[in-house]
Amino acid sequence: NSSAASDVYKRQPYYHVGFTFYDAGQWNEAVEWFDLALERFPDYLVCLYRKGVALFMKFKARQAKDTLKKAIIVYQQSNNPDFKQRMSKYYYRSIFYLGKCYLQINSLNNARACFEKILQEDQRAYIDPLYVKYNLALSLMKLKKYWAKKIIVKIRMN
Repeated sequence: NSSAASDVYKRQPYYHVGFTFYDAGQWNEAVEWFDLALERFPDYLVCLYRKGVALFMKFKARQAKDTLKKAIIVYQQSNNPDFKQRMSKYYYRSIFYLGKCYLQINSLNNARACFEKILQEDQRAYIDPLYVKYNLALSLMKLKKYWAKKIIVKIRMN
């Protein structure tokens, strides 16, 4: 399909420059170039994933969350089994970083759900299960603190 090939050539130069900055940890520049790629191809899953990670690394968890959610939706809405097979590692990595975003903004039940989903579904272990379990434990620990504080406040009010 020449249209698909044309799309690749339109987005790739921008993505590759962005990836060079991403790989060097230059998050601002990476995001700028990923945005240029996404202007041309808004459903570019790998680019959405990497932009989400770059935003997370810039401590912009809310923006990263929205970008990672879009990457997940692109994957879930595809009916192409080849695409799903090739992109599954970016799908699970997007869920992992989405969970980390939720942790950062204290949306702890959502964080827990992300990490549990990976542990249940990621048969190929695209993310080391130890990292997933560690982040799951963090979310559970924070949840326990949250509920403990609520109970203490409630007891003090009585």
